[in-house]
Amino acid sequence: MLNEPDEALFNFRKAKLQWKGLSEADTRSKMIDEIFKGCLGWSESDIVREESVDGGFVDYIFNIDGIPRFVVEAKKSGIFFKIPLSFKSRKYKISGAISREKEIMKAIEQAQKYCVEKGIKYGIISNGHQFVIFEAFITGKEWRNGNCIIFRSLEDIEENFIDFWNTLSKNAVRLNSLRKSISGEVGGIKYDRPLDKIHNKDEKLIRNHLAGILTPFIHYIFGEITDDSKIEILKRCYVYNKSYQTTGEQIKSLFVDQLPPQSDKYKIENVVEGKDSAGNFQVNFYKCAEYLQQEEPEGSISLLLGGVGSGKTTFLHRFFKVILIPEEKVLWFYIDFRTAPPELTDYRGFILRKIVEHYQAKYANELKDKLKGLDLERTDPTIEGVTKLFTVLKIIGYTISLVVDNVDRAYPLSPETQHKIFLDAQYLTDTLKTITILSLREESFFKAHLTGVFDAFYIRKFHIVSPNFLELITSRINYLLEILNLPPTEIAKKVKTRRTLLDNELRDLKIFFQILRDSLKTPTGKPKYITRFIENVAGSDMRRALELFNLFLISGNTKVNEMLNTFQKTGSYQISYHQVLKSIILGESKYYSSTRSHVMNVFDVNIGYTNSHFLHLKILQYARDRMQFETSMGRGYLSINKLKEEAEKISITGEAIEDSLTRLARFKLIVFDNQDPEGLKTASYFKITQTGIYYLEELSRRFVYLDHVWMDTPIADENLEKELRYSIDEVEMNKRFERTEKFLNYLKKMEEMDFEMNPFYYNSALGNHRFMKRIIEGYNADKKYILNRLMIKSP
Repeated sequence: MLNEPDEALFNFRKAKLQWKGLSEADTRSKMIDEIFKGCLGWSESDIVREESVDGGFVDYIFNIDGIPRFVVEAKKSGIFFKIPLSFKSRKYKISGAISREKEIMKAIEQAQKYCVEKGIKYGIISNGHQFVIFEAFITGKEWRNGNCIIFRSLEDIEENFIDFWNTLSKNAVRLNSLRKSISGEVGGIKYDRPLDKIHNKDEKLIRNHLAGILTPFIHYIFGEITDDSKIEILKRCYVYNKSYQTTGEQIKSLFVDQLPPQSDKYKIENVVEGKDSAGNFQVNFYKCAEYLQQEEPEGSISLLLGGVGSGKTTFLHRFFKVILIPEEKVLWFYIDFRTAPPELTDYRGFILRKIVEHYQAKYANELKDKLKGLDLERTDPTIEGVTKLFTVLKIIGYTISLVVDNVDRAYPLSPETQHKIFLDAQYLTDTLKTITILSLREESFFKAHLTGVFDAFYIRKFHIVSPNFLELITSRINYLLEILNLPPTEIAKKVKTRRTLLDNELRDLKIFFQILRDSLKTPTGKPKYITRFIENVAGSDMRRALELFNLFLISGNTKVNEMLNTFQKTGSYQISYHQVLKSIILGESKYYSSTRSHVMNVFDVNIGYTNSHFLHLKILQYARDRMQFETSMGRGYLSINKLKEEAEKISITGEAIEDSLTRLARFKLIVFDNQDPEGLKTASYFKITQTGIYYLEELSRRFVYLDHVWMDTPIADENLEKELRYSIDEVEMNKRFERTEKFLNYLKKMEEMDFEMNPFYYNSALGNHRFMKRIIEGYNADKKYILNRLMIKSP
């Protein structure tokens, strides 16, 4: 099959010379066959012919992957079409000047009826010399008000062959050329986002009145707890009882060569922790310490793997500060690459400098009596200086551990950089005789594995899973409530603020966090919808989950006054899920924007690639239906190339698929095989995540979600866009229901239009799903729940 237009043009010119000697009877079939098969890259297997009884015309149905794309009605070559001359464009309105030419209109109308009968959207009439291409039916519009594209003669085709090729070649049609050429844009639909026409669309809301006094508590309790001043929180609030999956379920899916026998070679172990232990990780640490006591000491290196926000740093600080007792005489040197300069290339030198800085700040004063007279007051940050220091420390009975953390959080690691850092860590381990722990994200290990960085060494590999969010947040709230029982001056000292709480502020904080704690779980201890929302939107990233929780605490959208007043009157208050969703969806903004929010708009349209509001949902459903499929990557992982092939069968371009996958990965609705949210270019597979299932089957059907995402959704109805925009500041519940229902009716109409414009969706694994019925059912259930709740709250 031809791919290059230059070769196609050569064939066209060659055939054109041969056509001069054809009889009228041969001209039609031989010319059209040669143009499509010899010049435009179509094959005989793509074509189905149907001849009329009187021989007046022949219909060709052109298919790609078994899906009809257009009909060619071939007229006798003696019938020439009288075409109005235009020097500016080859696009004409069918109801315009073209409609006055009887032969053309008769042929177009005949072909249009055949297209409608066969359910084929595009038609072409041709006599072998001239080609008229048109849209046979247009949803919500008289088809005669549509456009047609005309190539006036063989000379016109030859002179403008690139246009001809870009419109009718098989590759072009596969990439949706007919829709783009005839309509002039993707789908021929004009979209406007209500948000784009709002004055001060970036307006921020004033934080709630508790935000000021909450801030020190947020920093102290609801952030990182690895600072030396937070050891008490680390002891009291660390979640060690985690929901462990087997290695086969959680780890195997991270690697390309995922067949069970091959996955065993990675020997990655989940760390199973206890209240006072780090389980197998701790056992391995003690074993490595024994290697250092041998006659010929050996350093060792271990990897600690975990996802973004899984708690790797917190685990390491707890291990060295809480689990290991002082009697074990372990000195650990924590190297945090977040403090490294961006232009750093001397990784070994950076580690050595940090070792010396850590020693001077943490251990030098404590050990000065033991090291008196050993000339260690000043240690040079060189391999010789640090070797001397560590040798002396080992002589007086200390075990030395080197922890290298956040390397891949500070740098976008290229394989070369990974290799260099690991070799430097291995060199320092062997030279300094240390127990070295290298902490990495899963995707970084994956990339390193592909390049063989770790193949030459025996390395013990451990993996930690994210803690349960409900346990994490409950333990911290309980700790905070205990703090609030202290005298105000002690509270201020503990959370490092100069401001002492007044009695009424202390009372409000206690009530606020008591309400929060009671609203997060049922009486039986199961997570409520609020908790599941935060967990699912965060996608196992506890750092992000805490950010979302903190966003709710300070947001101006959080109804703090209502909560406190109701509790003081009745003694109880349950935070509704829609209040939490609104606060987190909007954050500190007045209006929803997909570029600012932590929450994705699954109805968004990139009009440069598609006109469908449902592409994101179609990809999610496609992946959801195949969660049990096995590929070389693992269960549920699907080939991106096969997805694009499936999309092209129904005229969805590869660019549209790539754009959607990128957005879905950014919000963690899918994950790529390389575990990198921005890694589409180097990914081969993807799979739906629990977050993606949550959006698909829950969040997209919730009133509060629908009532906000419409603000930043392109709307293809000018009147509706105005109605929605004019109602954007409405707060009365019935008005909000009304505008959301208008949005839902619009989406329902657009879904119906999708299938009318693309009848081949019905037989497509990607295109055949409809969503609006269940979305509307979910919305109606939500509306009923909210109205019942409002009736209960009304006096």
